[in-house]
Amino acid sequence: MMSADAVADWPTPSIATLCLVLHQVRLDEKMRLLSEIHSVLEPGGRLFVADYGEQTSWIMRKLFRATIQQLDGIADTQPNADGVLIPLMSRAGFVEVRELRKFNTVTGSISIISAMKRAEEPC
Repeated sequence: MMSADAVADWPTPSIATLCLVLHQVRLDEKMRLLSEIHSVLEPGGRLFVADYGEQTSWIMRKLFRATIQQLDGIADTQPNADGVLIPLMSRAGFVEVRELRKFNTVTGSISIISAMKRAEEPC
């Protein structure tokens, strides 16, 4: 899994992406991954997440329960279904966190979320 130490000698990225990862890991690991990405991004850098986000309609919630939660378990996936991603990204230090788009699929809705690291971190 991602760690700041593992990429310490890489060039500082201006963009990072996470695709269909966060719904599969524990809540503390979701937070750790987001914090690690925040720490390695250059000031003003952006994070884009594509993952199962909040399941806002009854049909999407039902499909999510019948597929993803059956495959990946409820403990790790339920926080995503309840809408934890945007607040977690904010807690990790990102600003301008917003859902850009939501796609309904046969396994539930997938959100595209954008966030930015402040151009200058406060002291």
